[in-house]
Amino acid sequence: MKQYLEMQKRDAEKELEAFRKKSDREKERKIADMELEKERKMQELSDRQERMFDWDSKSKRDEDKIMEQYRRQKDEMMAKKLADQQKEILRDMNKEDVDAMLAKHKRQLL
Repeated sequence: MKQYLEMQKRDAEKELEAFRKKSDREKERKIADMELEKERKMQELSDRQERMFDWDSKSKRDEDKIMEQYRRQKDEMMAKKLADQQKEILRDMNKEDVDAMLAKHKRQLL
């Protein structure tokens, strides 16, 4: 009977040890899964933050490009306006020169 109880006690201890090992393995696996999930979420947050900063820099580049186009358009308009004014001045000067020459010729003819 004592031998039977000893055998039952050893079996119970073996079963307890097997259960502890199994629960430890499950706990380790769950911890590893949780660590992987944590890493995945951290990477996702990092990627999201990076996209946000990329969006800011992209919008800044787009804004700079639009401002540069606006500046070039303004410069072109100013250059065209200046050229038109110069043509007008030359036209007026040529007209005055022609009028002065006509007057001079008329005086000479008279």
